[in-house]
Amino acid sequence: MPDLVIMAVCAGDTIYSRFPKFKDYWTKIVEKLRAEANAYHKEHPDVMVLFFSKGEQAAASGRAHFGAQAVWEVIRWEVNVEGGKDWKMPNNHVAFYARYFNKHHPNLNDAEGNPFFVIVEQRSKQPPHSNPGWPAEESHEPEQQDNWWDK
Repeated sequence: MPDLVIMAVCAGDTIYSRFPKFKDYWTKIVEKLRAEANAYHKEHPDVMVLFFSKGEQAAASGRAHFGAQAVWEVIRWEVNVEGGKDWKMPNNHVAFYARYFNKHHPNLNDAEGNPFFVIVEQRSKQPPHSNPGWPAEESHEPEQQDNWWDK
């Protein structure tokens, strides 16, 4: 059974050296999403088969890249409308499936090495200045960051 994971936040990451509370906050979110995606996959293993099939079909059409969300929506339509099932397909899981697809289809990378499903960098991996969820660079003093994410 594949382990659909987002890379866990590294303990020694220098981004978090100034914001230890933020690291803990993102680590909890990442672990929650990971657990939900793994539980979903165990309950609906056919979704992976369908995602691979539709992704390979999109690649065979001659496209260099395609949107993972579009594949997810096609599967949602086929399973629920045409197939008469009532599967909930949370959008939070799309990135997990796309990353897993890319990992197992390196032959579909373009000439520059970009994967078939282009995936934006996870917010938890972005440096503070490029992420609107991070506090301003100058507000890294502990007394200035008390529970700022709760507001």
